[in-house]
Amino acid sequence: MNIKAMSRSRKRKTGPIRSRIEYAAVRFTAGLFRALPWPVAAALGSAIGLVMYGVGSKRRRITLENLRRAFGDEKSGGEIAALGRSCYRNLAVNAVEFARMGKMNAAEIESRVRVQGEHHMMSAVSRGKGVIAFTSHLGNWELINIHHAIRLRPARVVGRRRDNPLLNDWINFQRERFGSRVIDSKDPGAIREILKALKSGETVAFLIDQNVSGDRGVFVDFFGKLAYTHKVIALVAERTGAPVVPVHTFRESDGTHRVIYDQPLDWRRTGGLEQDVRANTQQMSRIIEGWIRKHPDQWLWMHDRWKKQPRDPQALHMEGAVFLDRDGTITEEIGYVRDLAGFRLMKDSAEAVRLLNGQGVKTLVVTNQSGVARGYYDENQVRRVNQRLLDLLAEQGGRLDGVYYCPHHPIEGEGPFTYPCGCRKPEPGLLYQAEMEHSVRLSQSYVVGDKMTDVELARRVGASGVLVLTGYGRGELERHRAAGRPEPDHVAEDLLSAVRWILERRGAMAGARADHR
Repeated sequence: MNIKAMSRSRKRKTGPIRSRIEYAAVRFTAGLFRALPWPVAAALGSAIGLVMYGVGSKRRRITLENLRRAFGDEKSGGEIAALGRSCYRNLAVNAVEFARMGKMNAAEIESRVRVQGEHHMMSAVSRGKGVIAFTSHLGNWELINIHHAIRLRPARVVGRRRDNPLLNDWINFQRERFGSRVIDSKDPGAIREILKALKSGETVAFLIDQNVSGDRGVFVDFFGKLAYTHKVIALVAERTGAPVVPVHTFRESDGTHRVIYDQPLDWRRTGGLEQDVRANTQQMSRIIEGWIRKHPDQWLWMHDRWKKQPRDPQALHMEGAVFLDRDGTITEEIGYVRDLAGFRLMKDSAEAVRLLNGQGVKTLVVTNQSGVARGYYDENQVRRVNQRLLDLLAEQGGRLDGVYYCPHHPIEGEGPFTYPCGCRKPEPGLLYQAEMEHSVRLSQSYVVGDKMTDVELARRVGASGVLVLTGYGRGELERHRAAGRPEPDHVAEDLLSAVRWILERRGAMAGARADHR
């Protein structure tokens, strides 16, 4: 017997004793928290969380390192430390709540939860293919399954088996009180059970925001860093056609919870399984990142999320792109383009695009076209104008890899295009779509435009923002500086100057990486 086998053997011999001690301690603590009034129990849990933060040096280090990876350029050291403490407090209060749920009836649990977007889940259920739900370790994530079983219908929950079998059984009993069932992710028959549940029209829920071992994942961008992420949802969805619904929860300021169901994902299909799996796993990770950014103090930062890294990141072919605004940046600013008569390229903009093409940089346009929502023209006109842009560039040897537009406006106009969408700049929806379709890393990308909304768009996805002084740019910069707001990453006279700066910066960064290797 080798040393590792001997170690495992000893662990099995002493395991039952440790398991019983741990189980007894947890049940005693749970009973104590159940006996206390909720305000006292919550305050005690919060205090315990702070103690855990103070004494748990390894996990505290991982927590703070993760927070610096995600927010190092956005938050001060003091803010990072405060988030770390809040994270521990939230986790401890979660544990208190989970223990107390064992004695709460359905009505009591429902009274502590407000729900949003239930119709998205019910719409997905009505398709008759079962539903795949995904969430993250945000807020009190255990509450989602319990509340879902009470309010809608029981689900299958995919979870990892605990090493302590007594604790594992107790935790699963809590999860299954109202009819849900746990699928052990370590069980060899787990996939078969998942597929069977979906075929029967059931909902299967997954947590996919943690590092995985082996070859079960794919690398995607998460907070601007490559993160190895489980690909099981993408593979199962590809096989079954089941709709995929994002759902998350967070703790409100009054201590209650909000559970939000979002609309089923617009599943990306490129014709290749590997590309589809990566693109859709990226889409889910991007959604989770958005949740966490809104409530960073409620995520499980003590998990070593970025532990596994690729041996050769360049082999993933995920490089940055350059995203260009259209009107006032590539073409002359003439207001709403109702016809093609005055639609012209800016001086030297074709040369700028050619420079990017020559360096192999993916070059894409992202443009707001609220004239559709306002009723000035329809989407066909937008497409005609965009095609004219492609033709004008082609005449001078330039090429765009894609053109994306948003036809919406949050309040102006009437009809289906008037609502607060997720693609109108500075909302990042268009960039997320391009990210999936072109396999680009937004954290290594650039956004160039003549409005501060373009710079803000870059900031929201971790890219670099460049303001050009053509179009509305000069006036935008003056107003921005007068208000004392932070400067863009770079200010350029025109698109050609911006592109030269980008290429120079990319070259310098590539050289630095080569020297580091």
